[in-house]
Amino acid sequence: MKAYGREVGREEEEELRKPLVLREVALTGTPTQLRVVAEFLEYAADLLERHGDDFGHEHLHFWWKDWQESFADIIVVKPVESAPPNS
Repeated sequence: MKAYGREVGREEEEELRKPLVLREVALTGTPTQLRVVAEFLEYAADLLERHGDDFGHEHLHFWWKDWQESFADIIVVKPVESAPPNS
């Protein structure tokens, strides 16, 4: 499993458009928000399992009806050995 990310506020800088490989991920939220993230990860894992190589990626912000612009988006992508995702 790998984690990638981008820095808030610097998304448009050309050298930072490629996601960074992260050593760790820290999530903060209410218990309800964290449970929604857990449900989303279950949902995305089921899609990945069902669609295999045809699975591209799935965004939390499209799936969660109460998602807000101030929240971080979580994007699940199928494992790729070479390059980080461009979503």
